[in-house]
Amino acid sequence: MPNEIFRRRLQAAVQNARRAYTDAALLDHMGLRGRVREIVTEGLLKVVLPEPFQLGTGKIVDAYDVQSSETDIIVYSKSVLPPILYSSRDGIFPAEACFLALEVKSRLTATELDDAINKAKRLRELSYTPGIHSLVHQPLAHNLTPVISALFAFESDLTGKSELERYAERDQDWMQNPLIRAFCIVGRGYFWFSPEQKAWIVHPATDDAEEVLEFLALASNTCVYSLEQRGRPRLGKYLMTNRHYDIVQTRPIR
Repeated sequence: MPNEIFRRRLQAAVQNARRAYTDAALLDHMGLRGRVREIVTEGLLKVVLPEPFQLGTGKIVDAYDVQSSETDIIVYSKSVLPPILYSSRDGIFPAEACFLALEVKSRLTATELDDAINKAKRLRELSYTPGIHSLVHQPLAHNLTPVISALFAFESDLTGKSELERYAERDQDWMQNPLIRAFCIVGRGYFWFSPEQKAWIVHPATDDAEEVLEFLALASNTCVYSLEQRGRPRLGKYLMTNRHYDIVQTRPIR
């Protein structure tokens, strides 16, 4: 059985977030996108993410100068590699230090879904430098989970079909290697892809938004698991060019 104290704490956070979204939709429509991002960041993710994870917004980059699209919420850890921050949250984040790229929508539409899929496609172009090295500092091959693209929305305009059916129509590889690995729409359900089973796991919506609690719990689990795989990548890959250098061998003084 789960711990009721933990469950109640997170359920309260979910309900507070839903109320805050409703208020924002009524009172601050023009700035709703930014407000919704703040609600998800402050009210939900901070509750479930342990140290050393932080939350940012901006672009994810790799050591070869490839950039992602602008990303609403990035879960990262500067314990792996440091970001370049232009404020307390906005910045540029090295791919090896990032774990979740979350697009946040107020009301999910076909256009908004296409936008999230295109951003996930761009994220796939990033490369990851090795985080495991031999005694002579040579990189060793190892498996790691790339940054996972996810989607969260407070409501949807969809009628007549399921959210997973609409997604399947837009991602031709949705049953083998989907671009978006997890998405949660309040009141519609939580959907995530299992690479091991090659199947989508569907968590139905409930009146008390149990689907959001499950989305948050598994997001936290995934980030912790991914962090264990990253090892210690080297910042030098981001800074040093392949320019010529000299090697001077020394001899002992007699």
